[in-house]
Amino acid sequence: MVFINREEELKFLEERYVQNKPQFIVIYGRRRVGKTELIKEFIEEKNSIYFLAEKGKNGVNFERFSQRIAEASGHDGISFKGWKEAFEYLKKQNKKWIIAIDEFPYLIQSDPTITSKFQTIADEIIHDSNIYLILCGSSISMMEDEVLAYKSPLYGRRTGQWQLNPLSFQYARLFFSRYDIEKQIEAYAVGGGIPLYLQEFDDKISVMENIKTKILSKGCILYEEPKFVLNQEFNDAKVYFAIFEALANGKTTIKELSDSIGVDSRNLNKYMNALMRLHYVSKDYPLFYEKNKKRARYSIKDNFFDFWFKFVNPNFSDLEMGDLAKIEEKLSPLFNPFVGKKFEQVAEETLQMLNRKKKLPFEFDKIANFWDNTKDGKVVEIDRIAINTKEKKLLVVECKWETGVSAKKLLAETQEKVKSSSLFEKYEVHYAFFARSFKDKVDSSALLFDLKEMEKVL
Repeated sequence: MVFINREEELKFLEERYVQNKPQFIVIYGRRRVGKTELIKEFIEEKNSIYFLAEKGKNGVNFERFSQRIAEASGHDGISFKGWKEAFEYLKKQNKKWIIAIDEFPYLIQSDPTITSKFQTIADEIIHDSNIYLILCGSSISMMEDEVLAYKSPLYGRRTGQWQLNPLSFQYARLFFSRYDIEKQIEAYAVGGGIPLYLQEFDDKISVMENIKTKILSKGCILYEEPKFVLNQEFNDAKVYFAIFEALANGKTTIKELSDSIGVDSRNLNKYMNALMRLHYVSKDYPLFYEKNKKRARYSIKDNFFDFWFKFVNPNFSDLEMGDLAKIEEKLSPLFNPFVGKKFEQVAEETLQMLNRKKKLPFEFDKIANFWDNTKDGKVVEIDRIAINTKEKKLLVVECKWETGVSAKKLLAETQEKVKSSSLFEKYEVHYAFFARSFKDKVDSSALLFDLKEMEKVL
């Protein structure tokens, strides 16, 4: 896999490496997000042992770990009674070792006492050694509950931790360097910020050709990826699969989801919380209604999962028959609207970057979606609103994945939306519009960002 970005994460690991004191680092994040590649990039050309745990009996994993120590230290045939003895041996080598144990949750599953054993290792061996220990895992819940939580025997032993998140568009687009920004946004809309998915795209062919050959074709890696991931992640994968299907079909509230999949709303929250914890699903509130539970909407946060459940899963029978032409015919008119929703993500990222550089009319402290009933009972929706709570200022944002957008018309329409809600009356309102291109301009009452302007920021 190509290693792209992760500069901040590498800096975090390197800064601790040069401190010349023992380290106990915890790295975790959802599957496919690039944890292993980060670790391998960090340990390259350093005195290190990388060990990938596997599902199975603890004895088998320990035997394989011992073998890795033997290979790295040049002492073939060496064996140890247990984990503590293995680390004692490494300490006696009087070398600076990086020991990276990947998929640590598999060790926990096969040996519930393993965290207590590593507590002893941390307290009695690592604390005055040259060992830099990294425990890494894809099961966020297990890493947080069994390694990081207060109840864990390992609590208080770590010297640092990092949850690896999906790449932002700014860095995801580097996977498609041959594409222009328009095609980069289309590819990002499909692949999201997961390096494995982005790596599959070939920027020498069109985005649609990539979709057909890398996602819709039976036998390719991404063809059944969500099924595989959900089965790996959850015991009751069928319930989670049904939740994604319902979300893809426009069910956004707990009641709608509950009615759709037949799970009591009181029990459904645990499933939704698990998906949010893994960054597969988001729970959004409209600006000004953050504490109103009845206003909450759920959506698929992961771009690839969103694409797959909207366009692949419903057409699986045709895909199994190899009828790609039929699927492309269905997909083509729906693709731009799909990209348009993801374009909002890129617009928000652009505004966040400008906000950090203080290049907006004011600094905002929050940005969110907005939807509400108007004074006359109609529903008004605004793509994003950025707010400076203290100064009572708003930046009202609309995004159009279209060319030749009339900025004047869009400004007039958006101003009408603002007038329709009494919530905006006490605020100083500014405007920002995003589009592939504009056919006209407005005065300083609105900021305009076409793709060229966005590329300058990104």
